[in-house]
Amino acid sequence: MQKNTLFGLIGGLILGSIIGFIAANTINRSAINQQTTAQKLPAPNAPFQASQPASAVQTTQDGMLSQVNETLEKARTEPDNFDAQIKAAEMYAQIQKFDKAAELYEKAHKIKPDDYQTIVDTGNAYFDMKQYEAAEKWFLQALEKKPDDVNVRMRV
Repeated sequence: MQKNTLFGLIGGLILGSIIGFIAANTINRSAINQQTTAQKLPAPNAPFQASQPASAVQTTQDGMLSQVNETLEKARTEPDNFDAQIKAAEMYAQIQKFDKAAELYEKAHKIKPDDYQTIVDTGNAYFDMKQYEAAEKWFLQALEKKPDDVNVRMRV
């Protein structure tokens, strides 16, 4: 009699575990499917939805592209314009073209050699290119100006 009770309890535990596993698995898969479906649908307030005409989207993209081109052209045609070099360098850094960014930061540095942020940004560009020796040179130069800058100290 005790053997039958023991086998019944063990069988019940095993059967309960199997049913619990199947139920939990079904619920998880359902939740994942709902998330996937929700990610495919545009958010209610997402920009450039179908409610906005395609021509408006194109106009916005064209406007942004022309601004980028103007900024880069200004940096190219006005090599002594500090702000133009910085803006162009920041654009390149944003799109992770750190080699171009470093080049433009260095041009800006030649125009204003005492500008602390330009020194740091140049170091950051080299750091992001994994050219650590060049980055260290710039960071050490920055630390000469502001030895308390913790963010720069962490990169050296």
